Parts: sequence; structure tokens; C-alpha cells
Amino acid sequence: MNKKFPKNKIILLILLVTITLVLCYFAYKKITTDFLVEKQVNTSIYTNQIDQQSRENKVIEQQKQEDKQSSKTYNSYSLRDQRYDNNVTMNSDGTKHYRNERYGLEFDFPSEWIAREPAYGSVNMEFNMELYIPDKAGLHPIQVGAFPKGNGWIEGLLAYHKSTGEDKNYEKITTGGIDGYKFVSTGEGMSEIENLFSFGDYWLMIGGKVKYKDTLDAVLKSTKFFTPNYELR
Repeated sequence: MNKKFPKNKIILLILLVTITLVLCYFAYKKITTDFLVEKQVNTSIYTNQIDQQSRENKVIEQQKQEDKQSSKTYNSYSLRDQRYDNNVTMNSDGTKHYRNERYGLEFDFPSEWIAREPAYGSVNMEFNMELYIPDKAGLHPIQVGAFPKGNGWIEGLLAYHKSTGEDKNYEKITTGGIDGYKFVSTGEGMSEIENLFSFGDYWLMIGGKVKYKDTLDAVLKSTKFFTPNYELR
């Protein structure tokens, strides 16, 4: 004689199976979601790495092109002919003294720093140099450059700042008897102090990373301008 399976046990069994299936569904959904999120994150990281590499390659290529153009236009300032502590003498107090006869400026800087010219190739600057500490300072900690008036670079920059209202943040300064503008900009992820002076046929820039503000201030304090000799190269 067959015994009937109790109805309440059948209901309980169905309920257990249903709960098990629901739990399996949510577990599968969570695993799938976690996998898709991880895949999306990895894809995003990979894409960002590719984009970063692409940007770095573009910067390198642009630097090569600027160096090439710079070598054509201002051959004496080719990056392949960099000079170290050129036009530099020692002061009696142990600091170094830099003097540039062509652009008519001179200044003092710490003895452990080195003057290198040119610092980089540029189609906008006729001359540039940097002060740096070997193996310690980052990229171009303090820079000096000369922009020919009329080539539009500095004029364009000032016009842009005026259109955006950034010129309101300019600080008027006087160094070595020459009036100029001081402002802070952000480049390469670092804040930089720019000091621009209209002198002779050029806009002269003396600036650097905010990190080296004390040294930059000392350089500016010692800076003097004198009659330039544009016949020199």
C-alpha cells in the first residue's frame, strides 16, 4: 500500500528549492556584476595608460621638432651644444655671478647651482637657460628666457590673460629699475612663478617652480639690467 507524501512536506520542499534558486540567481548576478566592473576598471586603466603614453610621445615629438627648428633659427643655442656655467664667475662671498652681454642682464645665484644654456629647444624664445642643482632639482627649477618683441608669443599670452580676467591677478614688480609683471601659472602639474620684463627688443622672463621661490627671489633681488649688445651672438 503506497503511502501519500505529506502535503506540508511537499510545500516545504518547493519552498527550499525556490529559496535555493533565488540565492543562486543573486550570487550569479553579483559575480557577473563584479566581473564586469573589474573588467571596466581594467579597461579604463589600460586606456588611460595608452592616452598618457600618447601624450608623452606627442610632447617628445614636439620637443624634437622645436629643437630642430631652434637649431635652424638660433644655431648658437642648439641643444646639441649645451654650455654649463657659461658667462659665470665667482663672487667673493662664494656665490656665482651670471652676466649676459647680449641681453643686458646679470644676477647672482647659489654656488651649488649650475647654469645651463640652452635648457630646451623653443621656436618662441631666442634664448633660454636654467639654474638647477645636479641630481636634486626637478625639470627646469629656475628659468631665464628672451622672447623677441613682435613674434606674438608674449603679446598673445597677455591678451589671452586680459580676455579671461587673469590679468587682474598680475602683481606689478620692479627689478633692477625695470618694471614688470609677476603671475603664477600651472604647467606639467606644477605651479610656476613667471616674472616678465619689457627690456629693449625683448621680453625677458625670469621664473621658476614655486618650490624654489626662495632661490628665485634671491636671483631677482640681485638682478640688474644694463645696455644690451645685440651684435653679439
